[in-house]
Amino acid sequence: FNIQNCDHLLVESSRAISSGADYNFGAWWSENMVIRGNEFSGALRYPVKLSARSQSVLFERNLVRTDRVRTNRGFHFTFFLRDSENATVRYNVFDARGSDALSAGEFYDLKCDQRERHRIHNNLFIHDQKGRAGVRWTCQEEVAFFNNIVVAAGPAHDFQDERSAVETSHNIHFGIVEYRKDG
Repeated sequence: FNIQNCDHLLVESSRAISSGADYNFGAWWSENMVIRGNEFSGALRYPVKLSARSQSVLFERNLVRTDRVRTNRGFHFTFFLRDSENATVRYNVFDARGSDALSAGEFYDLKCDQRERHRIHNNLFIHDQKGRAGVRWTCQEEVAFFNNIVVAAGPAHDFQDERSAVETSHNIHFGIVEYRKDG
């Protein structure tokens, strides 16, 4: 799926499995999307990438996984939410076991110029590679992260920038360290 400028889209009960595509589901400049009950597996860099002002997305009850190694020099993610606002991410499994992805979930604002206001809850983030994070954060503001399970061989949460303001509560974390701050 490659979606651009598509508002009020419903993607439900689909299966996107690829070993050669850059991403299985990519959305840019789209608003009010519902992505529900899908399986996204494989892909070279991102099984799921929501980017470039994808606003008010509901991403729920999906299975997102990758087992890719040595792809894009290890610079890839399982779930990538970039430069977007007001997303609700709930009841998903983000599985990076067996891959060298940087994280099972990546929440990123390139210019640190907006308030994301994401609500991320009731998800499982899992990664089994040393030094790789369950969840990575870069410039995230007013984000609520609650009732999630994060299992990682590296840090459960990796903050790439000190400007991230993420409210975490009622989560279960299992990692070599709970939080790492690189910024």
